[in-house]
Amino acid sequence: MEKFNNLQGLRTLGFIFIFLNHTWGMISPTKPFGFGSRGVEIFFILSGFLIAYHYSDKNLPSSWRDSLSFMLQRLKKFYILHFITFLVMLAFFLYKFYMNGNIRYGDWQTFTFDAILNITLLQSWYAPAAFSFNGVSWFLSDILFLYFLIPKTVQFFKDRKYSEHVVLFVFLIAIKLVLDTWGNKMVHTPDFFTWYLNPTYRFLDFLIGYSSCLALYKADFKASPKVVSAVQIASIVIYLCACYFFKRYWLSAHYILLTLILIYACTLKNGILDYLLGNPLAVHMGNISFELYLIHNVVIGIAGYHISKHVGPVNIPQQVYRLSEKAVPPFRGKCTAYPPRCTAHSLGYDVKII
Repeated sequence: MEKFNNLQGLRTLGFIFIFLNHTWGMISPTKPFGFGSRGVEIFFILSGFLIAYHYSDKNLPSSWRDSLSFMLQRLKKFYILHFITFLVMLAFFLYKFYMNGNIRYGDWQTFTFDAILNITLLQSWYAPAAFSFNGVSWFLSDILFLYFLIPKTVQFFKDRKYSEHVVLFVFLIAIKLVLDTWGNKMVHTPDFFTWYLNPTYRFLDFLIGYSSCLALYKADFKASPKVVSAVQIASIVIYLCACYFFKRYWLSAHYILLTLILIYACTLKNGILDYLLGNPLAVHMGNISFELYLIHNVVIGIAGYHISKHVGPVNIPQQVYRLSEKAVPPFRGKCTAYPPRCTAHSLGYDVKII
């Protein structure tokens, strides 16, 4: 089966977006666009696309027992690193408590409850705890749920006609648009829920990526290297321009459509992306992007704490917090109900959020 190095390079781009989301405050108080949201979208959509590419023609056992086994097999690949980063952040919080006499996390019951949710990878099901400890690990909580449903997903889409795949793809996009529009207007959602983090909602992103592979990959685009390069450059430019100019107006569903175009452009051969995203460095970073994703937040959090302690306050946490409000409208204002669990505190910064 053909390997798309460009798609691994696209994973690198997704990680760079997320990294910039957590560090841009060092450069400027405002971001050009929501780096984090766009990076997360790339991860989920690309995961669905690649799962369809590798598994759609396979006979995966799809009983619930088999689904659980499939999930646990993949859990082994990242749980050790997740647990290590959890222990590092746990030690860091206890160190702060020892040094300052105040854990700055709220009460110990909350601390223990969030720790249990992190260890069991259930934190994204309960929004107040989602960004606790290693704040980015909520993604693992979501991806674990997706792994559990992959055998069922493969079975559902298998042996369907191409026209059915196209209809399902359009249907899923329509559902995404409806939920995004409705969700952005649903200000009074329960405190434990937010669209941005919820695994069932992110499963929809995964399904869109999966169905897009089945519906779009068969589109046979043959052209000269110059034309392919022009298409690839146009897809990147349009994507970045849309992120910048429509950041206040577009919903996630709109960006996902452009993300799908970008993914498709990456599958085209003999274009400029073979050099921009398919080079050995970009591919290698894409191969370890999962590990980089888990580690970077811990490093930034601990380093930021010591910088703010010895040099002065840094404004990264405030930017991360404000971004979370913009990216998750139903979440807006709810952080004030449980500030010790907010992103900045989970990162370990000593800062007051206003």
